[in-house]
Amino acid sequence: SSPKWLTYCVQALISILCCVVFLLLDFLDAVLCIIYRFLLDGRIEGDEASPCCSCMRKNTFREMGFLHFGRKREDSKRKHGRGAGGAGSVNRWSDWGCESCLSWVNDGSDYNKLHFVEKEPLLATYENFRENPPENVIFLHGFLSSSSFWTRTVFPYFSGKVNQNSFHLVAHSMGCLIALTLAAKYPKCVKSITLTAPPYTSCEGNDACLNALSMLAGKKFWSPLSFGYSYMSWYEHLGPTVCLVYCRNHRIWESILKFIARKRHLHFLTIDLTRHTHHSAWSTMHNVICGGEKFVDSYLMILTKAGVRINVIQGDKDKAVPMECCSKLNLKAPNAEISIIPNANHGTVLFGRKKEFACSLEHIWESCC
Repeated sequence: SSPKWLTYCVQALISILCCVVFLLLDFLDAVLCIIYRFLLDGRIEGDEASPCCSCMRKNTFREMGFLHFGRKREDSKRKHGRGAGGAGSVNRWSDWGCESCLSWVNDGSDYNKLHFVEKEPLLATYENFRENPPENVIFLHGFLSSSSFWTRTVFPYFSGKVNQNSFHLVAHSMGCLIALTLAAKYPKCVKSITLTAPPYTSCEGNDACLNALSMLAGKKFWSPLSFGYSYMSWYEHLGPTVCLVYCRNHRIWESILKFIARKRHLHFLTIDLTRHTHHSAWSTMHNVICGGEKFVDSYLMILTKAGVRINVIQGDKDKAVPMECCSKLNLKAPNAEISIIPNANHGTVLFGRKKEFACSLEHIWESCC
């Protein structure tokens, strides 16, 4: 029929455009690799080389040997002791370079430290703590986010009246992989673990990283959100270009967005996004999400044997982490309690139901007594 024929034509057109667009991006990324390696990394960043030309991701021009001479130069630098660890930690040109934002790593202490935020319930008082010991819960945010993801959403709705001294984990998106790692290391200490939109791909072996990247951020031309994931995940030199223009000048862009939106304050997610460096975003994406996937199955086995309560909350309209991830996790951990939220996506699974989410967490914690 004509509608079916038209559908096939549209799909074929999108496939052709996808191939052309990503072939062009492969070429641009290869060219920028040379530019950044020879012109920028050495002159602006000194001897500190940026993470370059990872062989995990497929690039048509890299496979053709387009960048072989660049690798030889990098090998030569390493032989002469000018590798990434030779000159100490410096701010990369692709980072935002904002003094106020970097104050917590430029105060003279160790650069490689964890930024930790501790919060107490709003209703907590000394008398309450004497009668009811505080709840011990670790909240882990997801990719391109911050502690504001929890402190500005569900925290105001906690009662702070749960009478138990236990250890719980609550995580969203990428934070779910970190939560599983922590829980598997201390299974006897964890009472419950709540995973919201966990990016579980059930990938094992040497190709686990590439399979996870293809599933969660595959090269897709449509929709715009999927294209954005692909662009920032597969291209390690085009990504810094965006960060150089956008993240490095985040205060200017925030002012422009405030003027356009006619608002005095922007949503905290917008601010978190602009203040991420390319280096931190790239490392968390590939080291945590892609690199950690091959260990998740063993973590789930440990938690299942230890009898740790696993709760999974997933929106049925989630495009970032598809429902397939939730189904695979349920097969690996059959005792996990799955809650599917109708008409909820990767963000509204929490933002659209803050109070309900907080109440469900407190109910889980109370039932673990």
